[in-house]
Amino acid sequence: MRFFIYCELFIKPHKALAQPCLTIAAHAAIIFYYITILIKVKYYFLKSLHISAGIPRENRYFLIVKTCGVWYTELYASVKHRKEPDTDMKKDCIISIKGLQQVDDPDTDEVTLTTEGRFYRKPGGYYLVYDESEISGLEDTRTTVKVSGDNVTVTRSGKYPSLMTFQPDRRHMGMYYTDMGNLTISVATRSVRNELTDDGGRVTVDYDIEFQHAYMSTNNLTIDVRVPQQ
Repeated sequence: MRFFIYCELFIKPHKALAQPCLTIAAHAAIIFYYITILIKVKYYFLKSLHISAGIPRENRYFLIVKTCGVWYTELYASVKHRKEPDTDMKKDCIISIKGLQQVDDPDTDEVTLTTEGRFYRKPGGYYLVYDESEISGLEDTRTTVKVSGDNVTVTRSGKYPSLMTFQPDRRHMGMYYTDMGNLTISVATRSVRNELTDDGGRVTVDYDIEFQHAYMSTNNLTIDVRVPQQ
């Protein structure tokens, strides 16, 4: 009898108090989530403004929207990944990069870089993340390469931020930061060959660079990914 009296006096009133408390906690969690989203949007917006400094006004808004679009794509992929955890993969890897550039003369400039990095597979495609070095002239810069089918996006953040997109038979505006200032360039991709698997592989991109609507150079980018045996 005393037990039922105790339940009547204490448990029921606490249940009545618990319901609004849970409602408040749920609303607080939702508000916190959206505040986090707004902070990220502001960060990428300011980042894109920094990237677009010195770019002509007619191309600036395109680059801002494109930079925020890259963040939205990564956010969507991370949310989808939480629903499909079996599609995720993270591995340490060795990344070898070779860049060839030919201007008017027959001589070809070559830059090679071998570094350690991280290799990811997400629903949006494969991702490579590595830190640049003095060899590439981009020290204090982190590079993220996204490969999805025959589309390749190279995003650099840090001291030398930039954003370049490669799609076969398509021309994209890009930005390249130098010590002399920001350069707006046009990247015309001729071909993309994607041979990546979960065990590594190779990505090859052939493209031309135009500056102020004038031909600048013919380029080749080859990225080899080697995953060490566990």
